[in-house]
Amino acid sequence: MSLTGLGVLIIGIAFAIFAVSLGRTMLKTAALLKSSDVIVEKTPKQIYGIMDESSYSMRYGNDALADLNTKMHALTPLFYAIGDLGKSSESGALWVQRQAEKLNRESDKLDGETESKIGNNAYGSIALAMFLMKKRKELQRVKKGLR
Repeated sequence: MSLTGLGVLIIGIAFAIFAVSLGRTMLKTAALLKSSDVIVEKTPKQIYGIMDESSYSMRYGNDALADLNTKMHALTPLFYAIGDLGKSSESGALWVQRQAEKLNRESDKLDGETESKIGNNAYGSIALAMFLMKKRKELQRVKKGLR
């Protein structure tokens, strides 16, 4: 065997190794494409399922909104009545506020002498009540002793 034949033999062996490794790579790629084909086949079914669920949810949401609108239309007169009641009570509250302000202004006009008379009268009333309570207790004790 000559060097040329030996070189061709080495190139042939290298080419055979390259062909085997390329074949293995091609087989792995084919297996990968098969698995992706399974995934691609399942995807439309899943998308249709998602679309069905979303359309069902939208239909249910629209029905709920329609029901809510119907109930709101039924309650609208009640809200108007409550608003009218609030407006009428506001005028009554303003009258009470005006009367309270008037009373405050009148009480501010009291001079010091009148305030002291009111204070003395209140003190006297409290003292009289305390005295009467003590006397009542004494009378009850006396009545119990006579029996």
